[in-house]
Amino acid sequence: MIESLSLIAGPHPSHPAAALLSQAGYDVKLAPSIADVHPLRPATHAVILPVSFLSLKNWSWEQLAVSVLPVIWWCEEANNPLPAPKEIQPDGILFSSMSAQQIQWSIHIAASQHAKRLELTREKEALLHRLEERKWIEQAKGILCELKKISEEQAYQFLRQQAMNERKKMVDVARSIVNVYRLIHG
Repeated sequence: MIESLSLIAGPHPSHPAAALLSQAGYDVKLAPSIADVHPLRPATHAVILPVSFLSLKNWSWEQLAVSVLPVIWWCEEANNPLPAPKEIQPDGILFSSMSAQQIQWSIHIAASQHAKRLELTREKEALLHRLEERKWIEQAKGILCELKKISEEQAYQFLRQQAMNERKKMVDVARSIVNVYRLIHG
């Protein structure tokens, strides 16, 4: 549950958004820059960016990676906001015209979006890792088929048995086979 927010206020000692967020029941900590959020991280649950749409384009996820927190754009645009640029897609958006309840709901939804994004990122990394492992195993099977003149199924069974015998993961055995083959056939 989000209770505390870091508001990137820039060089200003206060920001109008701070008062509205406080009225909505949040503990607001002002930070001059994204780097200043890092020390506040244990006590803050989200980052609020009160910048114009054009300024939003200048932010990147690398800058925000300092604090793996939900990022919420405080939009002060007079008209409806333009779609967020692809470089940064905030987890939520707030307007000064929102009521306290609307702010609370928007922040709640932003936290949900952030959690989903993190989960998808973890899943993507796990799938990429599994794909990389699969590549090593496929290369090792190809080498075994070539050198031992056996079928792919037999090569797979060989890798599996060797991994069990050595009490290693199959990918580690495969990596060893590929590396030795590359060393010899350089």
